[in-house]
Parts: sequence; C-alpha cells; structure tokens
Amino acid sequence: MPRNRIRQLRYDRDVTLRTLARRVGMDAGQLSRLERGLSSCSLPLALAIAGYLKVSVEDVFPPSVE
Repeated sequence: MPRNRIRQLRYDRDVTLRTLARRVGMDAGQLSRLERGLSSCSLPLALAIAGYLKVSVEDVFPPSVE
C-alpha cells in the first residue's frame, strides 16, 4: 500500500511529475522517489505539494493505521 497519494492526485488533476516537481521546487527524480515511498519530505514540501494539488496534507499523506 502506498504511503502517499501524490501520484493518484496528480493523475486525477492531469498534472505531470515534472510540472509538480518544478512548481514545488524539487527535482523530478526526487518527486518520483517520494511517490514510490523511497524517500520522505519535509513539512514545508508536504504543504507545498498539498497546496499545489489543492488538497490537505492529510489527503496527500494519509495517517497510517497500524
């Protein structure tokens, strides 16, 4: 199960990986790793991603239920 919903939210809004990466100030490779759960991000970056996608941070990074 993915740790975040960035890819799905991007697809739903027809936003490319490169466009989102550029808009939030990161490299496309970094964003790809973040989408796949291979890296983490800072709170300011999480807020920037959520802001660009016009959703809450919780929508992008749902709390894990264990």
